Amino acid sequence: MFELQHVTVGYGGAPVLQDLSFAVRPGQVTALVGPNGCGKTTLLKAMARQLPLAGGQILLQGRPLAAYGRKELARTVAFMPQTRPVPGITVRALVGHGRFPYLGFSRQMTAADRAAVEQAMQQTDVARWAGRDVRELSGGERQRVYLAMALAQGGAAILLDEPAAYLDVSAQFELLERLRALAAQGHAVVLVLHDLAQALQYSDRVAVLARGGLAAFDAPQALFAAGVLDKVFGVTLCRAPDGVYYPRRAAQRR
Repeated sequence: MFELQHVTVGYGGAPVLQDLSFAVRPGQVTALVGPNGCGKTTLLKAMARQLPLAGGQILLQGRPLAAYGRKELARTVAFMPQTRPVPGITVRALVGHGRFPYLGFSRQMTAADRAAVEQAMQQTDVARWAGRDVRELSGGERQRVYLAMALAQGGAAILLDEPAAYLDVSAQFELLERLRALAAQGHAVVLVLHDLAQALQYSDRVAVLARGGLAAFDAPQALFAAGVLDKVFGVTLCRAPDGVYYPRRAAQRR
């Protein structure tokens, strides 16, 4: 789906990340993790083509990302930023925004567009709120609506910047389970996660960003066995008998 080849990205000529190379596969959840300020959001924006590359290239389905037209890219990749204004419109209207890349000059939805909106709402279990004002919803409910909007785009990939931020624990797990289900349906899901335990529990591959580059890219089990995250985050990562990961503060050296 995505193939990053020696990617360098930053702001104003100052690189944040340099020489990154890894691939994101359809049918998998790929997490971007790393210390605060390491460039996780920066990289995600580059993959969404919202930030130009300073070096290297990103391929999407075998083609350079830069070769995609605006509408073609929107039909292929959906991007959910961490924060955004909350519009005063209904849930159905917001989900309908996901169909904008398919509409003509009239901006009128066809029967197929409306069917896609309804299917996306059913898939994310937000159809019962279709007529409600988005501003009335809780943070977790809004995230589900934004996910429905992303699904309405019909793209093969979904990029999410800390989608579990500001949600209570129950809503976090519910959202991550839904993302796993989308990956099982063939979507490529890429998300920035702050919680290491969640990243290891729900991801198929994890890209560990640190010190301006890619510290590791592997399956959660392999990263755990190698102790990579312990070194990057200065914690002791443990695994419970039921397979759930949890970090402990590393012992102080004397």
